[in-house]
Amino acid sequence: MAFISALTLRAAARARRAGNVKKALAVLDGAVAAGGRDPRLSLARARLTGDFSPILNDPGSFAHAPGVLIVAARGALRAGDASAACRALDAARAAAPRNTALDTLSALALVSRDGVGALAVARTAVLDATPGAQSLALLAVEEALIAKDPADRGAKLRDEPLGGAIGAALGLLDDAAVWLGWAIGHLLNLIVNFGDANKRAAYRLVTEGDRLSGFFRDDEAAEKFRKALRHDPHNPEALESLITYSLTRGETDAAEAHLAALEKATEGNPPPSHARWRGDILFLRGQWREALEHYVSVEPAFKLDYHLPYRMGLCRLRLGERAAAVELFERAMCHAHPGLLEERLGRFSA
Repeated sequence: MAFISALTLRAAARARRAGNVKKALAVLDGAVAAGGRDPRLSLARARLTGDFSPILNDPGSFAHAPGVLIVAARGALRAGDASAACRALDAARAAAPRNTALDTLSALALVSRDGVGALAVARTAVLDATPGAQSLALLAVEEALIAKDPADRGAKLRDEPLGGAIGAALGLLDDAAVWLGWAIGHLLNLIVNFGDANKRAAYRLVTEGDRLSGFFRDDEAAEKFRKALRHDPHNPEALESLITYSLTRGETDAAEAHLAALEKATEGNPPPSHARWRGDILFLRGQWREALEHYVSVEPAFKLDYHLPYRMGLCRLRLGERAAAVELFERAMCHAHPGLLEERLGRFSA
């Protein structure tokens, strides 16, 4: 019987790859009608249709196949049905009491169903989970934070320095690089802008602003960039820095004004960063669909950036597209990130 089930599953998979979902379903349904009881047939059908209810409504019948119940539970969590996920996982636990994936999904289901009270139980399991499981946790946390504060705009883009002796050594190297960039910047400014007093003054201030920014003195740096614009209103480096500064503080009107000036100063073929900044402005204003359009347009240029798929996922979530949000959150979790889920869990439990 297992051999016949394997042949059926291969035939259904071939039909699906050919784009003939109707034929794939007919193959699976035919096998079940002929007496096939292999739980993989039910799972394959559920994956094709996206409907896991036949498994979730009768988890006892699949207690001998915990893997099927775990996949069905994940489908239920994606659909927002935490109670059904818990029932399936409880049935699976009888057959696989020490299954790590089951423990993780159980923790996620508790967070989705019971909210903040389940975090003390779920936190360790969630933070040690795979990116796929963590994406479900992030979905539950983001939904809870939005319900708690509709004005919440998610985690901000940030870097997390290394700790310990290695981190201290890298910090010293970063400081040296800041000072080296400052010295080279002043030298190049004297050479390139020797005959233009306004540009020379502007780039001197920009170089000073870059140094202050490198030492995380952002407010002082922003003041230098503003002074630079008084000498050269179209200085691209000053405008770019002020756009970033304004966005980190949620000052969308200022960011939009600086972006308009930058686009005017760099007419022609704008870099992808312009569209991304436009998307960030729309995102902070709660214009989810418009922001998403800008993010999608520049996605190929930021393939290694965790924050872009994260914000795209937030847009999908706000638009009610939970399954798409989970997929984007998983992409974000697969990139290097500074404790994104842990930061959001901290906000959720605050």
